[in-house]
Amino acid sequence: MGISEREDATDAYAAALDALRRGDAREALVRAETVPAEHTHGDAAVHVRAVALQRLGRLEEALALLETMVTGTGRRDGPILNTYGFMLRLAGRAGEALPLLEEALSLMPGSPEALNNLGVTLTDLGRVAEAEAAYERAIAARADFAEPHANRGALLARAGRWEEAIASFDRALALSPDYIEAVRGKVEVLAARADRAGDVATGRAARTEAVQLLSRALDASESGAGGWAEGWLRLGNLLYQLDRDGEAVRAFLRCLTLAPGTVRAHVNLAAALERMGRAERAASHLRQALLIQPNHPGALKGLGHITLKLGNPVEAIAVLEQGLRQMPADPDLLYSYGNALMRCERYQAAADAYKRVRALQPGAARGLFAPAALLLMDGQYETGWAAYESRFAMPSFKANVPDVTKALWDGRPLSGKRLLVHVEQGFGDTIQFCRYLPLLRERAGAGAEITFLCETALYPLMVEKARDAGIDRVVHLGERDVSIGYDAQLPLLSAPHRMGTRVETIPAECPYLRVPGGRAAPVERTPGRPAVAVVWAGRPNHSDDRYRSVPFDLFSRLFAVEGADFHSVQLGARAADLARLPGARAVTDHAGDIGDFADTAAILDACDLTIAVDTAVAHLAGALGRPVWTLIPHGGEWRWLRGQETTPWYPTMRLFRQRVIGDWTGVIARVGEALGRFTP
Repeated sequence: MGISEREDATDAYAAALDALRRGDAREALVRAETVPAEHTHGDAAVHVRAVALQRLGRLEEALALLETMVTGTGRRDGPILNTYGFMLRLAGRAGEALPLLEEALSLMPGSPEALNNLGVTLTDLGRVAEAEAAYERAIAARADFAEPHANRGALLARAGRWEEAIASFDRALALSPDYIEAVRGKVEVLAARADRAGDVATGRAARTEAVQLLSRALDASESGAGGWAEGWLRLGNLLYQLDRDGEAVRAFLRCLTLAPGTVRAHVNLAAALERMGRAERAASHLRQALLIQPNHPGALKGLGHITLKLGNPVEAIAVLEQGLRQMPADPDLLYSYGNALMRCERYQAAADAYKRVRALQPGAARGLFAPAALLLMDGQYETGWAAYESRFAMPSFKANVPDVTKALWDGRPLSGKRLLVHVEQGFGDTIQFCRYLPLLRERAGAGAEITFLCETALYPLMVEKARDAGIDRVVHLGERDVSIGYDAQLPLLSAPHRMGTRVETIPAECPYLRVPGGRAAPVERTPGRPAVAVVWAGRPNHSDDRYRSVPFDLFSRLFAVEGADFHSVQLGARAADLARLPGARAVTDHAGDIGDFADTAAILDACDLTIAVDTAVAHLAGALGRPVWTLIPHGGEWRWLRGQETTPWYPTMRLFRQRVIGDWTGVIARVGEALGRFTP
């Protein structure tokens, strides 16, 4: 080789080395391939080629190059042995890597890079103490080397030595603030510490710190050569756990921009979207996840759950059965499957699914709570009410006392003691079960002092009820700063259990609520025409809203029935549906007349009939002893029993049930026919 050729090869090697340092592995490979083997830098150029190939994801080619150099030529070069050992370990061949790294260290005593690689390899081989010693030697050899600090942190984290691990990660980050492995390691430790925190505040603080650290690292990665998809996924997960759903959605979307095939990002994004009330979009991402990975457990669980929530139980069953073929013993799938079967009125199959959940998770409340609905729907009240007590342990249960399991009243007399009866679920539940207040008064005894805690919107009605029932005091949730002392407490829906209620002993005397004095009903009556109060939708954020609410365009067909005047007591966003009515089919809108349920009660009491979906208004009309027709979706609900057109809870109530899943057309037709024959 002539002098000019040697100079050209030298320049090529220098350019390859420079490209490698700049992170341009492709350029480094091209340049290094032009350096002849016999050149002074021939071996070093092969070394550069191997590193470039590894960075380009061509690990096997890199290993083949290094194997030829090490075993084919017999040359024993410390840096090359170190790199070969490093790459063998990357390929999962730690046992082969170890002697090469030990030989490299014999040729380069105290090399921090070789010591660090030795530590990683020993970690893979489970030789933890030796690995930690290797990292400490690497740090001693080069104090400003961030990598062994981070690797030592990861080792300590796996051993549960979290505080030491965080200290190691912090030292790595002090040396290299954007070092991704140190960020990842510290975030994982903070997340683990949050998961095991003894109190909510400590857990939130750890996750918040992790979010701040990860956000800084992601900002740096975005301003560099490329984004860090895995980091955005982790950030989204942490934000979701902190209930910062909007930010979580943005993080998951950024992950998917960088790596569209990330199934976990689609699944976790769907969870955040669902919690924000965007179930349709959530379902789209779950379907996309299943296109990428057809049997992904999380996607199947999520899509089954959301499809059911969106009012498609048949489709939900198909999705969940696909999941159960892959994971027949998954309790989450089985629980959602039982719920979907319930909605399809396949009650025995639902019971079997819940039974399997109970067997798989004997300590979980849901395996007992879900069958309670089946028992109550079947009229098996003795066992049903007892099983319904398991609701206290359900995640969705929100008590209005610090601990619902403490000082729980067992139903025995409480002479000289204080009893707090408190609401726990929706307005309709309070209206239905406040009928038990007189019975609780009687059971507790004349010497007991009873306080009833109710919703603010029901307070005026409940004051009247409490006065009639002999309750000493009524407090509403809007004045929770008022001190409520008690010796025993009872959630309102536990009253039937304490009273031993059976179907035939339901306290069904109606009316048991009355309109408070001074509440005038703004209902203008037309002589000879019945006044009909109407409600077609419940709360849009209710879990069963897709089932129980009726599309207004369908419900409004009732307004064409001749001879009746209609009065809407619909509240919320759906009250605006009335604006879509043609002028000739006028309905009196009372939304502006209603400030609380006492106002609603006055309107219902002044009407001859109420037609409502399964909401608090239907319960209120029944509690007032007024005629009420309640529209019940397919699958029903435990309080309405099975298949009946009447209910023992409200003698003046008639039930119009869906006969086909999701079909309100037939229900509205039957209601319209009955309304045409109705006379007050």
